[in-house]
Amino acid sequence: MRIPRSLLQLLVACALVLGLAACGDDDGGDGDGASATTAPDTSTTNVDEGTTSSTDADDDDHDDGDAAEPVPLSVYFLDGEEKIRVGHVRMVTEVGVGAAVMESLLEGPTAEDEALGLSSAIPDGTTLRSIDVGGGVATVDLSEEYTTGGGSLSMQARLAQVVYTLTQFPTVDEVEILVEGSPLEVLGGEGVLVDGPLTRADFQFDSTYEWLEPMILVEAPRPGEVVPGDVVLVGGSSNTFEAAVYIEILDADGEVVVPETYTMATAGTGTTGTFEQPIELPADAPDQLVVRAYDVSAEDGGGRLGVTEVPFRRS
Repeated sequence: MRIPRSLLQLLVACALVLGLAACGDDDGGDGDGASATTAPDTSTTNVDEGTTSSTDADDDDHDDGDAAEPVPLSVYFLDGEEKIRVGHVRMVTEVGVGAAVMESLLEGPTAEDEALGLSSAIPDGTTLRSIDVGGGVATVDLSEEYTTGGGSLSMQARLAQVVYTLTQFPTVDEVEILVEGSPLEVLGGEGVLVDGPLTRADFQFDSTYEWLEPMILVEAPRPGEVVPGDVVLVGGSSNTFEAAVYIEILDADGEVVVPETYTMATAGTGTTGTFEQPIELPADAPDQLVVRAYDVSAEDGGGRLGVTEVPFRRS
């Protein structure tokens, strides 16, 4: 399930970052003019067709003309319940944004991520060999360490981390994973099958692999992200009863700043949908805030289900 592309017009201009082709000129560099207001699809930044090797990404010294303003991007880790979550925001300035965000994922959780209770199923030492993007498919080539250690859940989780991280880009719908240049067909000693390019739907409810996407996945704002102005766009994907998503804004002490707001996802009750809800912040709201998203149980007196909290800052 992809995040609606209409959200992309609300995000930071993609013209500042030219995609995977390192230092390549792009005559079509005019992007969608937008503020840095967050949205579920993480960025208007398109990963242009082409190949970038890890060596190119590391060694390429960009000319001053290639310098870009930092763009907020997402990396995906696992929470304590082994569900996919967005890690602390990554501010990426490299021209090869696809390679840059993959390198950040492979480096593992930062101290800020660990403070949120996040971890990675991707083995230490895994490196990026190359990325190729074409026809909506990102082909990512990883080192052999990617296949080592862990049981079947760990294997499926590390697949999901790569898929979610790369499908944040609007030019990527599917991800094909190679290891040392060869297509990954079976992962791990327990024989997790990998049948061709993968999508987010492979990890959602009643899917090929474990249900690794939580009931509510908040992708905007990202943890630690700075939101300018007095409006925060809260969005992501959900699978809740009758597609209902409830949202509150809290301060750092857990006090309610913006009372409960109700919105509807595009689908629910066994089917993953997407949602977006702009929320106006009070003029006197503090700088440190928290988005809380949840569903309300129809069976146990209105108890909250799938509660997700994401700290962010206002500028």
